[in-house]
Amino acid sequence: MGVTVFRNVKDYGAVGDGVTDDTAAINRAITDGNRCGETCGSSTTTPAVVYFPSGTYLISSPLIQYYYTQFVGNPNALPTLKATPNFAGIGVISANVYIPGASGAEWYVPQSNFYRQVRNFIIDISDCPTVTPDGFAPTGIHWQVGQATSIENVQFVMSQADGTTHVGIFMENGSGGYLGDLTFTGGAIGMWCGSQQFTSRNLKFRNCVQAIEMIWDWGWTWHGLDILLCQIGINVTALTSATAEHNQGVAAIAVLDSVFTNVPIAILTSGKTNIMMENVKLNNAPIAVGFSGGPTVLQGGDVLIDNYGNGNNFIQNGATLTETFLNGAYSPSAKAAAPSSLRSSSGWFARSKPQYQNVGIGGFIDIKAAGAAGNGQTDDTAVINRVLASSAGSSIVYFPHGTYMVSDTISIPPGTKIVGEVWSEIMGFGDKFADISNPRVMIRVGTSGQTGEVEISDMLFTVQGATAGAILMEWNLAQASQGSAGMWDAHFRVGGALGSDLQFDDCPWTQVEPNPDCIAATTLFHITSSASLYLENVWVWTADHDLDIPAQSQVSVYTARCLLIESQGPVWLWGTGSEHCTLYQYRFYHSQNIFAATLQTETPYYQPNPKAPAPFTGAYALPDDPTFTYCSPDSATCAYAWGMEIIGSSNIMIYGAGFYSWFQWYSQACLSIEACQERISRVINSDNIFIVNLYTKGVYSMIQGSSTSDVLALQNMDGFLGTIVGWTGLDTIGQLDSPSSVIPLPPWVWTVPSPTVSCHIPCVIQPPPTPIRPIQPPAYTTTISGTPVTVTPPVIETPGISVQSISVVVPTGQTVTPIIVPSPSITVPLIVPTAGNWPGGAPPIIPPPIPLPIPPPLVPVCYQFCSDADWPPILPPIVVVDGPPLPVGAPPPVVAGADDPDVEENNGDCGILFETSLTDWPNSGDVPDWGQETGETGGTCQWAGTIQSYSNTWTISVPSGQTSVNIDLFNLLGFGSYGYTLDGATMQAYSVSATGWSVSMSPTSSNPTSSGTFIDFDIPTNPLPTSITLTPSLPGGTSSINLHIEIRASQSCGGNPIPDPAGSGSSGSGGDGDSSLELIFPANLNGDIVCGSDSVAGVSRMTDCMFSYNSGIVQGQLLTETATITTGNPTSNCIRSGETKNKEGIITNRWCLVYQFNTCAFVISDKSELFGSSFPGWSVISGQVMRNFAIQAANQCSGSSKTAVAAGPFQPFGVIAQSLCLTSPDHPEICAVP
Repeated sequence: MGVTVFRNVKDYGAVGDGVTDDTAAINRAITDGNRCGETCGSSTTTPAVVYFPSGTYLISSPLIQYYYTQFVGNPNALPTLKATPNFAGIGVISANVYIPGASGAEWYVPQSNFYRQVRNFIIDISDCPTVTPDGFAPTGIHWQVGQATSIENVQFVMSQADGTTHVGIFMENGSGGYLGDLTFTGGAIGMWCGSQQFTSRNLKFRNCVQAIEMIWDWGWTWHGLDILLCQIGINVTALTSATAEHNQGVAAIAVLDSVFTNVPIAILTSGKTNIMMENVKLNNAPIAVGFSGGPTVLQGGDVLIDNYGNGNNFIQNGATLTETFLNGAYSPSAKAAAPSSLRSSSGWFARSKPQYQNVGIGGFIDIKAAGAAGNGQTDDTAVINRVLASSAGSSIVYFPHGTYMVSDTISIPPGTKIVGEVWSEIMGFGDKFADISNPRVMIRVGTSGQTGEVEISDMLFTVQGATAGAILMEWNLAQASQGSAGMWDAHFRVGGALGSDLQFDDCPWTQVEPNPDCIAATTLFHITSSASLYLENVWVWTADHDLDIPAQSQVSVYTARCLLIESQGPVWLWGTGSEHCTLYQYRFYHSQNIFAATLQTETPYYQPNPKAPAPFTGAYALPDDPTFTYCSPDSATCAYAWGMEIIGSSNIMIYGAGFYSWFQWYSQACLSIEACQERISRVINSDNIFIVNLYTKGVYSMIQGSSTSDVLALQNMDGFLGTIVGWTGLDTIGQLDSPSSVIPLPPWVWTVPSPTVSCHIPCVIQPPPTPIRPIQPPAYTTTISGTPVTVTPPVIETPGISVQSISVVVPTGQTVTPIIVPSPSITVPLIVPTAGNWPGGAPPIIPPPIPLPIPPPLVPVCYQFCSDADWPPILPPIVVVDGPPLPVGAPPPVVAGADDPDVEENNGDCGILFETSLTDWPNSGDVPDWGQETGETGGTCQWAGTIQSYSNTWTISVPSGQTSVNIDLFNLLGFGSYGYTLDGATMQAYSVSATGWSVSMSPTSSNPTSSGTFIDFDIPTNPLPTSITLTPSLPGGTSSINLHIEIRASQSCGGNPIPDPAGSGSSGSGGDGDSSLELIFPANLNGDIVCGSDSVAGVSRMTDCMFSYNSGIVQGQLLTETATITTGNPTSNCIRSGETKNKEGIITNRWCLVYQFNTCAFVISDKSELFGSSFPGWSVISGQVMRNFAIQAANQCSGSSKTAVAAGPFQPFGVIAQSLCLTSPDHPEICAVP
């Protein structure tokens, strides 16, 4: 490999005497060998272990950890990295570097900053002042990382002086990851952290001002916290203002088996975080959970909190789903239901990674010294099997860094201990792993029925494609004692790296049809029914991008299954991730007794092209594999990989689960309306399933229980993701997928004479697209955020014409004649603009498809389909016989004469279909009809069924003096002609302020109008609009409106009608005070809050109505404690105002909407002046009253569809004359005064 992997810092001049500045010497040790630094992005070819012997190393600037690096100290006598008093920079150790003058750009993308370790250190910054010379708070480690990363066995020593600003770990971004066995002493903040998801275990904090301050997260699982003498244990109040990106604060935390001693506030909240606590001991901790400067949510003291949750909670009992807002104990709870095999005396069992620090050199066997090459070329199968068989129970097998090629199964017997060096690779290759119909195991751990001890750490398992039949690991071994069978810091990677033959050049994301050479595995990791296993920081990854090119371009690599668990337990999954497999990422199948702390998944970026289960339809199948037969053929959101399936299982306890669907064939336009994927997790025929803190992105349904009940993301949004604090499945029922009868045929059917295929008749065969010559599409111009952008698509090298599926019913077989589909077209791959300044990166552009045959006027020189006689093309017949189906990845049969060089030359002599590019984009109107049924629109139902829906509310400003406003719908939704389709959808636009509506579309199809507060219309399908403009008519003087958009599948596509908005007629406008809704009134003079429930006027989540001082503008002033808020002069001081009438038609009060935050309205109502001179019809409150009311309402009126009202302080003669109210912005009129 040409790179020195192991580097001792003292070999590069470091002294470690506590006097000499060793910074430059250590950085030389890190960077030696042209490694992956600032301009690299990522690389798997320059790994390094940087070793620190015992000693004290003075550090004056950051030790920059390059990509694919491990920092390892002596575990028997921890080395100390001591910052000098003049230390400058972010972190004694820094895993990422901000580029000066680059507007926040960094060396590495935080979310893909993989493969890093730091272990066995003392990091001492206690001599640093409060501010570094360059203006930073002195920090131990700057840790901005993704998966396959860990910090373990590190002590942070910070100043304990008054006013200290020291920070142990600073983590502002990323997608991790694992932290374990850390100690923090002193400092302002032990951990200052924000990341998508993380797992942290066995962390101690002593004398920190704040033990943990969280910047943001989607989900974080904390286990084994021991916090002593800190002012605040965990602070989750950060980034709660409307200025935070995506309004994303700290969405969810779980705190397990932890102790808080002499801590005034264990958890400080703003009310926006889903909080779960279990087996948490408080010793002199007066407040368990409390608001900053506000009420106590959960009382502390000297107590043991058995379990507690705060957030939206769901219980699926049989076919019934019950939703509540939980602010108390879970019932039932995972802890109470857990088997003893999963637990220890202190809680959930855990075991730290073995480092073998007490084993002498004679206790190891070097696999290379025993004859293995590890050079990425030599077959090491025999050597590895021989060494493992002979060393089991006696020696630890050490794999120096390298790539160990194996052509057949590696057997790991009981008693084996394996340790690698910076993720030593075992790579499967060759014919034995290539047969998709006959899978073969690459690594087999034990056999069924065996028990014993196996430990694996710092290894990586991969393949060299095409290996469509590979099962990378099968674990059969059961533990001999608790945790004796385990893997730590060991990962699975398929594709995306040098030597895999599955890089961008081999498997580019732009390929429209799956390349059989990119089908790389049938299963990545299988834990069988006989196994038990402890996993910690294990990442199961099918590559989505190429790690070994600077652009990190995306790849389409196909693997069927990621992690299949059939174990009867116990199994522990601490900090695991599983991504980009075609059928599922996690599957718990007839399994039981499993604990998980943070599961993380991503759906393959290439789906739905092809739709699951392709390209594995007809391939080797496991029992009850998902077939997706329930999906409509037209649906663009249904046939996607499951993030998690739980089938026929019991006693599964999951603490933190993040399931993400980011793309529809590499386009992210679907994200803005959580519309990339229909469902991502399901539980069927299972019992005692406990999920704490479930958070999802890009999906309609977060989880489905019993095949009937869905928890919808858009009803549970917390910042950027849908988030719930709990889902429990009890005696769930449901239906498994029916077997698929549609058999896709392999691409080689068009390359052999008289092709013969097989299926179990009756069946439906799906021929592959028939290939035609390459096509050069023309340049394409579209608009992104109002800016015209022109792109030229690359040549489509392997275009094909889609072919209709064919039913086969004759039992003895039959010969069928394929026919191309009506109105065929060629899909043009996505294009990412290279020019332009796009925040967050340029969005992909999807040019329109090219309909066939291309009209001659658009083609200067025609080479194919040039006359009517050439179209449609006639395809050769296919012979179908009864038998096992041929999977897509099956090799073609050997055909006599195929080696004829003349034949090869003729087949290869294929020029571009058009000598020059098309001169313009043709459309379907240019193409003569062929095979198209009368009356067919050409549209599809990409919005289909009853689950697919979207709703949101925006505040739209109205220019001064105007009585209408034009609203660009596609820009409002966050997508345009370049990225998403509304094919098959129906829409409703509603505003209480509107007096009429008009809609205009381009191209023009229909322009509906309405004279009411709302308008319903279907999206035309032929042609689909590329822009839609909504124009509401408004009363004079309107400064802003609340616009509510509802989108569903149209009735013609299986959807339900959108009901009229409640109160949308004359009685519901709120302007004249009439209301069909039940009014809510304060009950007492003392300010007691009355909580109401109303599905129309209620707030979906009352905690979303909370705000803090200095977080927003109210009546032109920053909201402060002493701010004055008045309902006088409503034209200037109210966003909207009006009157409320009682059932007798009497005006009872005037209401003023003074502040709107998220989807909540703060309303002050004043008793009408008609009741006497003591009631002026307007009043005043302070900012403190306003904020305190919101905090108390969020605490007392928890749940969904809630309203809150209380008497205000203006009470002349002891009469309620003022009410304070939180409700929907569309219905302030329900806030009444008695």
